Amino acid sequence: MATNVVVLIGRLTKDPEISYSSGDTSTQVASFFLAVERHTKGGKVTDFIRCKAFSKTAEVIEKYCKKGKQICLVGEIRTSDYLKEGKKNYLTEVIAKNIELLGAKVEVKEEQEQIVAGFAHLADDIPF
Repeated sequence: MATNVVVLIGRLTKDPEISYSSGDTSTQVASFFLAVERHTKGGKVTDFIRCKAFSKTAEVIEKYCKKGKQICLVGEIRTSDYLKEGKKNYLTEVIAKNIELLGAKVEVKEEQEQIVAGFAHLADDIPF
């Protein structure tokens, strides 16, 4: 049983950045930030979570996820550190193991309503 599991529901803050890892086997990598709301006594607060996905999950993110897309992400938290100008910096990110695309039905319905509204004026011109 895994003990490092995180589940997030949020929206991409911008289109994902796609790159390929170096080495013997080139693996696709998707890097993105997820805006996730949480509730506090003072109201809603949005956290911006650094995320990465690899291989097939990265391919799905590249193909279907753009800025504003809502997803449910299941993954794990990873921490690392690095030196920059002699100072130690720490990095925390979520590695996506699985994602589910959310909001598709609502988006399709809104698009259909916009199309129907665009043709509404034609009903006035029908002679019967």
